[in-house]
Amino acid sequence: MITYRTTATLATFAAFGLFIMFAFLPFIANYIYGIDGDAESNFVLRRAAFLLLGLGIMAWLTRSEPPSRVRNALALGFGVDVLGIMVTGIYDWATGFAGNTIWLLTAVEAFFGGLFVYHSRERVEG
Repeated sequence: MITYRTTATLATFAAFGLFIMFAFLPFIANYIYGIDGDAESNFVLRRAAFLLLGLGIMAWLTRSEPPSRVRNALALGFGVDVLGIMVTGIYDWATGFAGNTIWLLTAVEAFFGGLFVYHSRERVEG
Protein backbone atom coordinates (compact mmCIF):
# COMPACT_ATOMS: atom_id res chain seq x y z
CA MET A 1 0.00 0.00 0.00
CA ILE A 2 1.12 3.55 -0.64
CA THR A 3 2.56 5.24 2.45
CA TYR A 4 1.10 8.35 4.01
CA ARG A 5 4.26 10.21 3.05
CA THR A 6 3.77 9.36 -0.63
CA THR A 7 0.04 10.12 -0.52
CA ALA A 8 0.59 13.48 1.18
CA THR A 9 3.41 14.41 -1.20
CA LEU A 10 1.35 13.57 -4.30
CA ALA A 11 -1.64 15.42 -2.85
CA THR A 12 0.54 18.46 -2.19
CA PHE A 13 1.65 18.63 -5.81
CA ALA A 14 -1.91 18.06 -7.05
CA ALA A 15 -3.26 20.77 -4.74
CA PHE A 16 -0.54 23.22 -5.76
CA GLY A 17 -1.20 22.53 -9.45
CA LEU A 18 -4.91 23.11 -8.94
CA PHE A 19 -4.14 26.27 -6.96
CA ILE A 20 -2.15 27.66 -9.92
CA MET A 21 -4.86 26.66 -12.41
CA PHE A 22 -7.79 27.95 -10.34
CA ALA A 23 -6.11 31.20 -9.30
CA PHE A 24 -4.39 32.18 -12.53
CA LEU A 25 -5.76 30.02 -15.37
CA PRO A 26 -9.43 29.44 -14.53
CA PHE A 27 -10.38 29.02 -18.20
CA ILE A 28 -8.51 25.69 -18.15
CA ALA A 29 -10.56 24.47 -15.19
CA ASN A 30 -13.77 25.59 -16.88
CA TYR A 31 -12.79 23.61 -19.99
CA ILE A 32 -11.89 20.50 -17.99
CA TYR A 33 -15.16 20.69 -16.07
CA GLY A 34 -17.03 21.12 -19.34
CA ILE A 35 -18.72 24.35 -18.28
CA ASP A 36 -18.97 27.79 -19.84
CA GLY A 37 -16.52 30.04 -18.08
CA ASP A 38 -17.68 33.45 -16.99
CA ALA A 39 -16.82 36.05 -14.38
CA GLU A 40 -18.87 34.24 -11.73
CA SER A 41 -17.23 30.83 -12.21
CA ASN A 42 -13.80 32.45 -12.29
CA PHE A 43 -14.62 34.25 -9.03
CA VAL A 44 -15.51 30.95 -7.32
CA LEU A 45 -12.43 29.20 -8.72
CA ARG A 46 -10.11 31.96 -7.49
CA ARG A 47 -11.59 31.69 -4.00
CA ALA A 48 -11.40 27.88 -4.00
CA ALA A 49 -7.75 28.12 -5.07
CA PHE A 50 -6.68 29.24 -1.63
CA LEU A 51 -8.55 26.40 0.07
CA LEU A 52 -6.55 24.01 -2.09
CA LEU A 53 -3.33 25.82 -1.28
CA GLY A 54 -4.07 25.47 2.43
CA LEU A 55 -4.84 21.77 2.12
CA GLY A 56 -1.65 21.25 0.15
CA ILE A 57 0.40 23.02 2.81
CA MET A 58 -1.17 20.89 5.56
CA ALA A 59 -0.46 17.71 3.59
CA TRP A 60 3.15 18.79 2.99
CA LEU A 61 3.77 19.67 6.63
CA THR A 62 2.34 16.37 7.91
CA ARG A 63 3.93 14.08 5.31
CA SER A 64 6.75 12.96 7.64
CA GLU A 65 4.67 12.69 10.81
CA PRO A 66 4.15 9.24 12.32
CA PRO A 67 0.59 8.05 12.84
CA SER A 68 -1.06 10.06 15.59
CA ARG A 69 -4.54 11.17 16.49
CA VAL A 70 -3.87 14.56 14.87
CA ARG A 71 -2.40 13.15 11.65
CA ASN A 72 -5.22 10.62 11.40
CA ALA A 73 -7.79 13.39 11.91
CA LEU A 74 -6.18 15.48 9.17
CA ALA A 75 -6.09 12.45 6.85
CA LEU A 76 -9.78 11.79 7.49
CA GLY A 77 -10.57 15.45 6.82
CA PHE A 78 -8.63 15.35 3.56
CA GLY A 79 -10.38 12.12 2.56
CA VAL A 80 -13.87 13.40 3.31
CA ASP A 81 -13.09 16.66 1.50
CA VAL A 82 -11.90 14.93 -1.66
CA LEU A 83 -14.64 12.28 -1.65
CA GLY A 84 -17.25 15.01 -1.18
CA ILE A 85 -15.89 16.86 -4.19
CA MET A 86 -16.03 13.57 -6.12
CA VAL A 87 -19.70 13.07 -5.23
CA THR A 88 -20.60 16.58 -6.34
CA GLY A 89 -18.80 15.97 -9.64
CA ILE A 90 -20.82 12.82 -10.26
CA TYR A 91 -24.02 14.61 -9.30
CA ASP A 92 -23.24 17.54 -11.61
CA TRP A 93 -22.52 15.13 -14.47
CA ALA A 94 -25.77 13.21 -13.81
CA THR A 95 -27.78 16.44 -13.87
CA GLY A 96 -26.11 17.56 -17.11
CA PHE A 97 -24.19 20.46 -15.62
CA ALA A 98 -20.66 19.04 -15.99
CA GLY A 99 -19.25 17.42 -19.09
CA ASN A 100 -17.83 13.93 -19.50
CA THR A 101 -14.33 15.13 -18.63
CA ILE A 102 -15.48 15.25 -15.00
CA TRP A 103 -14.94 11.46 -14.88
CA LEU A 104 -11.17 11.86 -15.11
CA LEU A 105 -11.28 14.16 -12.11
CA THR A 106 -13.61 11.90 -10.12
CA ALA A 107 -11.21 8.98 -10.66
CA VAL A 108 -8.33 11.03 -9.24
CA GLU A 109 -10.54 12.22 -6.37
CA ALA A 110 -11.59 8.64 -5.57
CA PHE A 111 -7.91 7.61 -5.55
CA PHE A 112 -6.82 10.35 -3.14
CA GLY A 113 -9.97 10.19 -1.02
CA GLY A 114 -9.69 6.44 -0.57
CA LEU A 115 -6.00 6.65 0.34
CA PHE A 116 -6.53 9.42 2.88
CA VAL A 117 -9.42 7.57 4.53
CA TYR A 118 -7.24 4.45 4.64
CA HIS A 119 -4.40 6.41 6.27
CA SER A 120 -6.80 7.95 8.80
CA ARG A 121 -7.27 4.48 10.26
CA GLU A 122 -3.57 3.72 10.82
CA ARG A 123 -2.70 2.42 14.24
CA VAL A 124 -1.42 4.97 16.72
CA GLU A 125 1.38 3.66 18.94
CA GLY A 126 1.28 4.35 22.64
